[in-house]
Amino acid sequence: MSYKPGLISSRIITNSQDAFEILNMLFSPDAISLQEQFVVLYLNRANKVIGSYQLSKGGITGTIADVTLILSVALKTLATGLILAHNHPSGNLNLLIQILI
Repeated sequence: MSYKPGLISSRIITNSQDAFEILNMLFSPDAISLQEQFVVLYLNRANKVIGSYQLSKGGITGTIADVTLILSVALKTLATGLILAHNHPSGNLNLLIQILI
């Protein structure tokens, strides 16, 4: 796993609209209505975006969010905040969360 700051680095999140605008750039526009995607934004203490990570792409009904990967990137980037996001191309907003330890 490697980390490189991208084009969105240095943007500051002050509200949900800021987060939406940045995340909208990160989701693949060709797949957003076809395939579930999971994206993570990493922030410093001032809510400045220090990086992002396309965690996974799944199918129409699901994708994997591996907590170990999310946190390992957070540690590598020295992030103090996270914003987790994923889409629902199926339109079904009923979630089933499974935690496997």
